[in-house]
Amino acid sequence: MTVKRPIAIALSDSELALLQESVWVWEDSYRSSRFKAKAQGRADDVRHCDRKIAALRNLKARLYRVKAAS
Repeated sequence: MTVKRPIAIALSDSELALLQESVWVWEDSYRSSRFKAKAQGRADDVRHCDRKIAALRNLKARLYRVKAAS
């Protein structure tokens, strides 16, 4: 079980934009890995990538809420 701990850090707009872009890159990377694993029939790796993609999407949503609130 994952324990979520709230953290507070001050980011400039450019730092927040860079962080959002990095999350997009990681999601694309996991999506590519998922397609390769699915093509090779590696179900465990597909599930692992699905979990990582879902976590990154949640993080993206949280980052957008932070940006909208600022």
